[in-house]
Amino acid sequence: MYTTAGGIRGYIAKVSEIAPVHEATWFETLQLAGVEPAASVDGESDNHFERGRRQVWLDTLYEISIEPSITGAWRHSFYIGKKRQG
Repeated sequence: MYTTAGGIRGYIAKVSEIAPVHEATWFETLQLAGVEPAASVDGESDNHFERGRRQVWLDTLYEISIEPSITGAWRHSFYIGKKRQG
């Protein structure tokens, strides 16, 4: 974890630590996904695709982002969970 004068700015962890940390605080893991998986896009390049090609690109990025064999190659991670009952 690293901090600035304003408080916590980020947390660095091994991929294997992410779900257990959340599950220890009453969350059920639904998905762990990569943000900018395996390749970085400038955020504007994909906006120039035709509608059909853009959807194919986004679907491909989603499939890559949840691929377990490349976890850790992400620039950032995105934890999706729900609070457990009880």
